Amino acid sequence: MIQKSQVLTKAGEASADPMAPQQIIRKPRDPQLTVIVPAYNVDDFLEECVKSIVVQTYTNWEMYIIDDGSPGRTGEIADSLAESDPRITVVHQENQGLGAARNTGIRESSAPYLTFIDSDDVVPPEAFSHMMRSLEISGSDVAIGSMERFNSTRRWTPFWVQLVHDEERVGITAPEHSAVMWDVFACNKVFKRSVWKETVGEFPVGTLYEDQECTAKLFVGGAKLDILTDVVYHWRLREDGQSITQNKAEVRDLEQRLAVAERVRLVVEDAPKSFIDYWYTKCLGEDFFYYYREVPRADPEFFEVLQAGIRHFYDLASEQAIEDIAPERRWLAYLASHGTRQQITELLVAFDSYRTYYRAISDGTRYRAEVPGHRALFAEIPDRLKKVFPQQLTAQAVVSAVQSGLDGSLKLDVFAYIPNMAEDLTCTARIECIETGSAGATSVRNIPGAVGHLTADPYNEHSNSHFEVTFAAEALDNALSELTATESEQFDIVVILEHGGYTWEVRNPRRLSDGVAAWPKPGAITPGGNRFAVVGDPGISSTLKFLKPRFRVRDLSINSDGLYVEVELQEENGLPRHELFDLDKAQLRIKSQHTVNIAADMKKDGKTAYAHVSFAHLDGPAKQKLAESFTVDVLCSDKFAAPLAVDASLLDQRQSMDRVVPVSSSYGYLQLEVRRIAAEVMSIRTAPETEELVIAGQFYSDATRVRTHAPSLTLVSSRTSIPARKLTWNSDRRTFEASFHLGALSSDSRERPVASDEFILQALLPGGQPTPATLWVPVSSELQSNLPLDMSNSVHNFRFACIGKSRSLKIFVTGVGNTKSFNSAFSVRKSAFAMFSASDRKIETGTMFFESFGGNSVSGSPKEIDRAVANSYPEVQRIWSVRDHSVPVPEGAHGVVVGSEEWMRSLSTSEVLVNNNNFPHYFRKADGQKYIQTWHGTPLKRIGNHVPGSNLSLRYRALMQKESEREWDLLLAQSSWAAEQLADAFDYQGPMFAKGYPRNDTLSDPIRVKTARECVRASYGVRNDQTLVLYAPTWRDNLKDASGRYSRVDFLGLQAAAASLGPNYVIFYRGHANSLFANQDRLPARVIDVSLHPDVNDLICASDMLLTDYSSIMFDYVVTGKPIAFVAPDLNRYRDETRGFYFDFETLAPGPIFRDGVSAVRWIKGEPGANYEHSERYAQFVDRFAPLDDGRAVERLFADYNDIVVPSPGP
Repeated sequence: MIQKSQVLTKAGEASADPMAPQQIIRKPRDPQLTVIVPAYNVDDFLEECVKSIVVQTYTNWEMYIIDDGSPGRTGEIADSLAESDPRITVVHQENQGLGAARNTGIRESSAPYLTFIDSDDVVPPEAFSHMMRSLEISGSDVAIGSMERFNSTRRWTPFWVQLVHDEERVGITAPEHSAVMWDVFACNKVFKRSVWKETVGEFPVGTLYEDQECTAKLFVGGAKLDILTDVVYHWRLREDGQSITQNKAEVRDLEQRLAVAERVRLVVEDAPKSFIDYWYTKCLGEDFFYYYREVPRADPEFFEVLQAGIRHFYDLASEQAIEDIAPERRWLAYLASHGTRQQITELLVAFDSYRTYYRAISDGTRYRAEVPGHRALFAEIPDRLKKVFPQQLTAQAVVSAVQSGLDGSLKLDVFAYIPNMAEDLTCTARIECIETGSAGATSVRNIPGAVGHLTADPYNEHSNSHFEVTFAAEALDNALSELTATESEQFDIVVILEHGGYTWEVRNPRRLSDGVAAWPKPGAITPGGNRFAVVGDPGISSTLKFLKPRFRVRDLSINSDGLYVEVELQEENGLPRHELFDLDKAQLRIKSQHTVNIAADMKKDGKTAYAHVSFAHLDGPAKQKLAESFTVDVLCSDKFAAPLAVDASLLDQRQSMDRVVPVSSSYGYLQLEVRRIAAEVMSIRTAPETEELVIAGQFYSDATRVRTHAPSLTLVSSRTSIPARKLTWNSDRRTFEASFHLGALSSDSRERPVASDEFILQALLPGGQPTPATLWVPVSSELQSNLPLDMSNSVHNFRFACIGKSRSLKIFVTGVGNTKSFNSAFSVRKSAFAMFSASDRKIETGTMFFESFGGNSVSGSPKEIDRAVANSYPEVQRIWSVRDHSVPVPEGAHGVVVGSEEWMRSLSTSEVLVNNNNFPHYFRKADGQKYIQTWHGTPLKRIGNHVPGSNLSLRYRALMQKESEREWDLLLAQSSWAAEQLADAFDYQGPMFAKGYPRNDTLSDPIRVKTARECVRASYGVRNDQTLVLYAPTWRDNLKDASGRYSRVDFLGLQAAAASLGPNYVIFYRGHANSLFANQDRLPARVIDVSLHPDVNDLICASDMLLTDYSSIMFDYVVTGKPIAFVAPDLNRYRDETRGFYFDFETLAPGPIFRDGVSAVRWIKGEPGANYEHSERYAQFVDRFAPLDDGRAVERLFADYNDIVVPSPGP
């Protein structure tokens, strides 16, 4: 049943919609374009989609919104939108699916052109204009625009877009550009209706992926295509998982995908062979790759269906089509069609563990692949499939330094390599510009040293991949001989790698963003009058611009009176001579934007001219600015102005800490910078005697404008600030020296090194002044040339870098030996293999190795077991795994930094291993080692094998299965109920201890509780009369920030809660270990982030009540008998989709469950109506989940399993 609705705006009446264009909107009499928007359950997206269509610059369109029987408000929203624009018609029909909805739109409309927009996507304003204009000019049948993807945090371009839309192609057919097969979507195209009707007809109904058969018919049917580079479509990645194509692990989805592929195959069979091969390559190597990845997570039936379908296509594909698939995907396709589920799982786990899929080795004539560590599996793959073709290897390059010779020559330091390649490569380079010319490198020198730290390649060290590439000044001048403008078009930098007669090119490589290459100075001026400038975002690409300046500074000086400049006209640089550019009647000007602040006549002296400009009227900086830049130029004949090129050598000789300082623009032209406050780092060192970090530099402060001459210096991170312990200012010499003590008192009042972090050096400025509060302190040019710079002392590793155009100092601080920051994936894998695969590994008797939450803390049951061992077996050598030396270890124990060689050695040789989480994937237990897995809590949310497949990484699932089956000798659980869940979740069949949790012994000891409470409150400044609320939410599998890290969870609303509770309350925020390093906003007053506090039991003792959600902390907190409440607005989704629960949480929870933070705050304050009776439920919860947490769990553990827990007597 179909119903149409359309509300027309009366003639002369403007739309009431404030978001609509502010003009009278009328329905076109003869619309040329029909826009069809199928809509089903898109309440949150439909308005945004339609608004993006309404504001199109092309206006001769009609829109049909097809409400496909939505049960929510979608139809209502559509009708409301139609009221504001007469071009919109809404059709309501019973639910029939996307294909049927689109067909309805086609039948109801009549415009000569069609386009389709999915109702959760948006289109940029020029989209229709780009496509309609192209079709009107070319007369083609289909216009295909480029697209971008987006979600709530970022926007990106799919890799295939570059293959299809790399350049504009007009009036072609699909076989002329086979890559168009990647662009199988209906939504980024405009179709000629007559061609659609004749070639396609209708969309398939009742199936997914309905676009693909339709576009295949057009491509094979000879439709003329205009392939555009313009982005015409923004395709949303739904973060709620509700997109109909986001459920790759479902058998129904797979069956429909296979059926569509078969229908497309029958269409494609009529195409030329090259087009058919391309389709098979894409089908097996791309379209079904995302289904191969689901095999380990999906039901066995899924693999059976997949194997039958893939074998059909694999056996039909030509040898050429199979060879053209990327090697790693070629093997997956083979195993999916002819292998076993176990084999494809093993290969996927290997890929997920190392990310570099294989190692390519040359036999002199061709390349073959191997996957180290998986020889048996790889032997099952036919040798013909192990071939690697040169075009399947992708070269990488990054520029680490850009330098200019005094003669203007260009020198690039380049790291260039092929990630999978084991062979040494030859390197050269060229620069080229279509409009101007090109130049080849005049010399290339190999710089010895591995670059594995840049590659993340675990299989290859790339020890000969650092090159110094030089372009002589003469070569640059020759390339620019035809340039007659003051600025060239863009020159591409092309790095060329060669091996075995094959070459690979990297065009416009990125630059390292932490050193001299990030924002390099422009080059010196060549004998031919040219100079280079590097442009482009350093993290994305590097290109060159060449400048031919008309005027060049020969000399300059600055004193308190003003600026003296001597200028020369560049007459031999190839620019056309222009009589108006003459120094006879020239003025030297200082300008701020469009205002001429100061001007002075120049005096000519032969080929040069000079002028002196007074600073008497040079004001600045403006309010709220620390500095302001002014341009300096020469005005000739009252009409023509030109900037002044200045050599870096002239600027480097200048004192850079004056009020007015000459500087260079990014293109090398003279500017003046007028400062209120300035500082610059000149040197950095570590003081061996104090282990302090010492930073020295120079500064300037305008005493007439700033209250104090000496701002304070502080190292600032997202988590903490470290003020200079000692700060010396020398006002006469304008220098400073600051000493930073990178340590702090831990909760046990012991001095500990600062935690691993990233710091910016900031000058904190006096308040109450019209200036910003802080100044990020830059590094000097001389120091920048040595960055990044590595240093270390006995407790820290440092990497000093500079960031941004301001060259601000950034300091990376990590624990000594922390391989995550300073070594390579290759060295980690090499060390791990040597440590854990050695057949003669010797176990050190009498040693115990403890780890808690990956070394982030010393806590939980491992800590209590350590305490018992220290008291009863003092002769045992106790080793603790720590993230860095900021993590305090128990007295008498030794800390080893995670990932260091010492850490690996200790882990591989200690007799007894105690962990509450997991070790890295490369860990292998040796004969004679015993592994006690304490786990880290009784689970409410499903874990291990019980988690929906899509919500747990394949690597982690495989790792935990390996550990439980091969490594664990004893598993601890809080109760018999927890033991049953843990054993099943991890397929564990070995011994279990379920007589209370050792970690909770503390909570039943009144003396230890009192001591911990007093210590923690004193450490964080919480008064005894303040109520301390511990808020400890768990992490969310589905919440990640733009960088891919798990986000901080705050459903309480910390800002509002702190304000509402007032000064008599303090909130401790305890984030989950998985979200420790999420991007953090600053917390409000009386909210303290205790996520890095070493032991959560201390926080439990110190607090008066707990707010949590689904965290296992609830099972420990009930031991105290103190109040608990739950803030869980996403309970339904978390329970039903994200994780799932082991029991009826709403029925059994030992406290009230709130769906919003406001209600939780009312409960905290004990407001009338906010009290909840829970004593009986609380007691029942304790009886079921914590019946034996009586303070004697460790005692029972040692009594029952002394042979496992206690190591043998040492030598």
